[in-house]
Amino acid sequence: MEFRQLQYFVAVAEEESFSRAAEKMNVSQPSLSKAIQSIEDEYGVTLVKRTTRSFKLTDAGELIFKQGEKLIDDYEQLKDKLSELSSDYMCEIRIGIPPVLNTIMASDMLSGFSKQHPRLKLLFTEMGSKPIISNVIKGELDVGFVLLPDDCSELSVRRIMSDEIVLVVPEGHELAKYKAISIRLLKDIPLIMLDSTYQIYDNVMRAFNRAGIEPNIIALSKSWDYIVELVRLSHGITILPKPILKKTQGLVAVPL
Repeated sequence: MEFRQLQYFVAVAEEESFSRAAEKMNVSQPSLSKAIQSIEDEYGVTLVKRTTRSFKLTDAGELIFKQGEKLIDDYEQLKDKLSELSSDYMCEIRIGIPPVLNTIMASDMLSGFSKQHPRLKLLFTEMGSKPIISNVIKGELDVGFVLLPDDCSELSVRRIMSDEIVLVVPEGHELAKYKAISIRLLKDIPLIMLDSTYQIYDNVMRAFNRAGIEPNIIALSKSWDYIVELVRLSHGITILPKPILKKTQGLVAVPL
C-alpha cells in the first residue's frame, strides 16, 4: 500500500463519496477508484460496500480508516516540524564579538534581527578578534564580528561597516589640538592598549613598525572601558575605534 493510496481511501471514508473525495484530492474519480481497488487487490479484502443508495465501510475499511487517519495526522505534524526547522525554528547561532564592537553595534543589530527572525536565538560571546577568528575556523563559533586582519584567506568575509581608528587623549592634552596626527609623534608618549588578543593591537603594532619606532606601552588590558577611564584620568593615551567615543565624555578623538 502506498501512502498516496491511503490518503485517497481516507478521503473517500471522510466524504462518504467517491466523487466528493476525488474533488477534494484534486484527482479524477477513476484514478481514485483504481487506487482503492489496488489496496483491496493487494490484501484480498473489500474496503467499501458499494451500492447505488448507500456508502458503508467494511470491517477492514473501518480498520484502515482509523489507522490511516492517525498516520496521516502524524505525517502532517512531521512535515510542519521539518518546515519549522528549515525556517530557523528555535535554532541557535553562536556569535563571537569583541567588547569594543559589542558596545557599538550589538544592541541595534539584536533589535532589528529579532524582529525579522523571532525564532532564532543568538548566543553572543565576548572575546578578542584573534580568538574569534580561531574559533570560527575550528567551528566552535558560527560567525564572528572582528576588526579585519591583513590576512583573511581562511575565512568567508563580508565587510559590514567602516570607521576610523583614532588616538584618544584627555581634554587639555597637548595632542588634543591636532586635527590629525602622525604615529611618529607618539614616540615616548605613555600608551595604554587593548592586549594582544585583540586585532587592533596587531594593527597598531604594525603601524609603529612601519614608522620605525618602538611604542611606549605602559599597560595592556582586555577592557576598553577600563582603558578609557585611565585615559580620562590622564594616566596615558590610547588608540581605539572612533565609534566608541560617541558614548564617552572628557576625551578627544584625534585622527591618525
